[in-house]
Amino acid sequence: MKSFKQLKEQFSNQMVFFIMAIVMVILTVSLSIYLLTFLISNLGQVFAVNIQPTPSQQFDTRGFETLHLVQ
Repeated sequence: MKSFKQLKEQFSNQMVFFIMAIVMVILTVSLSIYLLTFLISNLGQVFAVNIQPTPSQQFDTRGFETLHLVQ
């Protein structure tokens, strides 16, 4: 039979680990909820991107002629 001191020490260790497990679960759940709300709130911005058409580039013939590369 275990002594009272051993039972108290075992109970104390179990309680510490139980409290640590509860804290870890709370932290994990709260972080998951925060990240999901962040993702959901910013998801609309991702799909609402307006793509502006880029203007077509034209060759600058006058600038090319001023370089005098072709004789």
